Amino acid sequence: MNAFVLRAALLLFSAMLSGSCAAWPAFTAAAGLAAGTGGGGSLFFMPGGSSESVLSSIEITAPSPTFAKTTTQALRATALFSNGTHSDITADALWSSSDSSIVSVLPDGTATAVNTGSATITITYSGKTGQLVLTASSAPLTSLNISCVNQASALPVGVTRACTATGNFADGSTQDLTSDPNTV
Repeated sequence: MNAFVLRAALLLFSAMLSGSCAAWPAFTAAAGLAAGTGGGGSLFFMPGGSSESVLSSIEITAPSPTFAKTTTQALRATALFSNGTHSDITADALWSSSDSSIVSVLPDGTATAVNTGSATITITYSGKTGQLVLTASSAPLTSLNISCVNQASALPVGVTRACTATGNFADGSTQDLTSDPNTV
């Protein structure tokens, strides 16, 4: 049986040398059988090198580049790869603020507008850096709108309902305050 496998391997090898790359997977398996290893070898021959994706860049996104003093917003960090894919790295990136007395940022990407002004938020991940300028405005909160899913229907005791809180500010801007721990 080994003679048969060797002949098949030689036939496949000559086909491969004549320009038929489709023979490569069968050739590597036949060579493994002839060597007594039970086959093996890669079934996926990728000419031109590795198909691994490389980290191209990282970026920060915010619900809004301007938010009111004393409020917070959740920032998101995204890694962009050479093959067009992306990954949420918010929890893995190293976060910092150029001026934490204006905008502070926690390790989970939560930004707080401490005082009025602007600060650059920087993330670092796998040797790459991304930045975003955030501005803390002085516009005071003038009203708070709360809207809930199915808010027109009665809510039975013990049942919860998803709601959102939207702040309306004196300068005409609005901000989602649903996850803001300072919203009462």
